[in-house]
Amino acid sequence: MQNLVQNAIKYRSEKDPVIKIKITENELYYIFSVADNGKGISQRDFDRVFKIFQKGNDKDSESHGIGLAVCKKIVETHLGEITVESQEDYGSTFHFTISKQL
Repeated sequence: MQNLVQNAIKYRSEKDPVIKIKITENELYYIFSVADNGKGISQRDFDRVFKIFQKGNDKDSESHGIGLAVCKKIVETHLGEITVESQEDYGSTFHFTISKQL
């Protein structure tokens, strides 16, 4: 959660940043989402941003391409999944689940 919020702040656009955190649950999972109105991610980069040392569309950033890969590993260790919805210049929403079965 911390990394997703930090990324929302770090990759904000020229607009005033808006970050929304939502938590729900169902019988099997806690379901989280972190949404922002930042720079967004190109759809072609959705899978790539979760791989170690891979960056999204902001190649000139100070990012090392580690944060989202770590998020994915943590979520998968807790028997969950992480995905992203995004549109460049309009922001991103990261969804992840954590199993209640741990």
